[in-house]
Amino acid sequence: MTGESPLLRIVAIVDWYDGAREGVAQLATSWGDWWYFRTLATHYDPESVDHCLYAFTAFPAEAVPVLEEEFGDAGRPPIMWPDAPGEVTAQTFAVVEAAAADPAVPSLLGRVTGRDRRCELWDVYRPFGFTGSVWR
Repeated sequence: MTGESPLLRIVAIVDWYDGAREGVAQLATSWGDWWYFRTLATHYDPESVDHCLYAFTAFPAEAVPVLEEEFGDAGRPPIMWPDAPGEVTAQTFAVVEAAAADPAVPSLLGRVTGRDRRCELWDVYRPFGFTGSVWR
């Protein structure tokens, strides 16, 4: 990573507990736009929202048109579901459920660095053996 601090353009949060735990993000990166993310590690902060390290997995190419159709407006504020049922189409829900059920080995690790929705990202050079059963 070359000091790039990409902006989280769009975030759809699937699970929340004192911070985002799982969801969809559109990142302005050279690795690609659409990512499924899941919490890898958490640092408890009794004074604020917990600090999280996330594992990012790129969505497969066939999922990108669905995500673009659903979340393509970069001016849209972040959404959260399932707290807001009906926020997303059934097709989008199916794409995200498929990513959650069998996530690929992450290709990026990252953390949000501030309220400006910037994040630090690190390449994963060697797969570290997570499988779908370990993630759930």
